[in-house]
Amino acid sequence: MLLALVKFPIAQEIIPMRYYEKCISKLQAAKKYFAGGVASSLRVSMKPTLLYAASAKGARIRDVDGNECIDYLLAHGPLILGHAHDGLTESVHQVLRIY
Repeated sequence: MLLALVKFPIAQEIIPMRYYEKCISKLQAAKKYFAGGVASSLRVSMKPTLLYAASAKGARIRDVDGNECIDYLLAHGPLILGHAHDGLTESVHQVLRIY
């Protein structure tokens, strides 16, 4: 079995990602619709497999297999505030209530 190692700099520890069977299954399904199973060339380089997010908050992402990792790229800038930033999310909700 391949292991992806994720370093959490705050805790200074390396946590192996042992389970990613659901991510592999989702990648196989995506290959029916996208060349290589992805719509972004950046995602092709993810090892040992692409991660499919189940949830995200701040800089942390939890995949469909329950692995948690830090999103160092944050979409190359558009997510500079992190995923699901409380202030931004509330502002969007307020605007949507108007319409």
